[in-house]
Amino acid sequence: MLSDQNLPPPVPASSAPVANSTEPTDSTFIQLTSRAFLLQAANTALAGKRSRPRYYHFFLNLGQELFTLQRELRNGSYQPQPPKVFTIFCNCGQKTRQITSMAVRDCVVQHALYRLLYDTFDPSFIADSFGCRVGKGTLRAADRCQYFVRHSAPDSYYLQLDVRKFYYSLRHDVLRAAIASKISDPRVLDLCLQFVNHDAGVGVPVGAVIAQVYGLIYLNSLDHYIKRTLHVKHYVRYVDDMVIIGESKERCYELRHAIERYLKDKLGLELSVAIIQPLRHGINFAGHITRAKSRRVRKFSLRNFKRNVKRGERKVKSMQAQMAHARHSASYGHILHTITTTAPHLIPLFHGAAHTNLVAYKRRYDLLQSANHH
Repeated sequence: MLSDQNLPPPVPASSAPVANSTEPTDSTFIQLTSRAFLLQAANTALAGKRSRPRYYHFFLNLGQELFTLQRELRNGSYQPQPPKVFTIFCNCGQKTRQITSMAVRDCVVQHALYRLLYDTFDPSFIADSFGCRVGKGTLRAADRCQYFVRHSAPDSYYLQLDVRKFYYSLRHDVLRAAIASKISDPRVLDLCLQFVNHDAGVGVPVGAVIAQVYGLIYLNSLDHYIKRTLHVKHYVRYVDDMVIIGESKERCYELRHAIERYLKDKLGLELSVAIIQPLRHGINFAGHITRAKSRRVRKFSLRNFKRNVKRGERKVKSMQAQMAHARHSASYGHILHTITTTAPHLIPLFHGAAHTNLVAYKRRYDLLQSANHH
């Protein structure tokens, strides 16, 4: 961890190039642009990446880089550099996505903004809003979904909704108003709006760390509308994937129309998925198919895992991540069996809980095979 001593001392005001001589007085903006706040943001942005050339160069000149960044932010001359844009195929959604890669100095500013916005807004988020929050990842979302399923009538229905092109469709005026509900300083608001897509007043860059908290803030009013106005008890959301559990079929249709109107009228969003099904069919949510008595990973995830097993050593890291995702599901035993029977030579390459469980499973499997032969 770097300390504040790595930063150069402040330059006298007479020698610093200043575009606007008015010194910021708002405590929020001063906190955001303080050396300590930027230093912590830099440590977060550089964590695990300092060996990469562009991050290493920034790290070597950290003191001067942060001093320059602070000066530009405070005198109003800061401008993000144009990001690199590339396309990836997302296995989770089975579709292509455009991802942006920001310059290191812009990543630092984004991490500073993220921390400020997250600390400000997190207390106002509902407990059942998951994704991009501390302690609220996919596993916790799947756990909460299953909890609601178990506490609902077996013959009830669920309503599942997904927003069409969520991050690409966020309206900048709505986003600014949402942030302004708790942060009034126009300099902070203007800085937030520098990290959006500047085409037609909609969209935030997918892949930017700041986009995650923007999504949380943008849909926060919808969460409160569903809970407080529509009086829905069993509701859980992971990013833009929402599930309402344990309602009648007629009530699900009513809720769908009400939510669809709210999204269109208040947030400028549209639905891409609206599913109303009996609860006994299982809910495809947060990477799992969830029922009251069991939870399994999705079929295409198992197919991807089997393809990775065939590819061997070069896909061990991917398999390790897939095993971690499936560990708390009924699919975990199937995954252990697949590796043990088709690629036992890969077992020593795994580490942590995956390696321990594979070794134990193989030992039991070999004992069972030996007993059967005798």
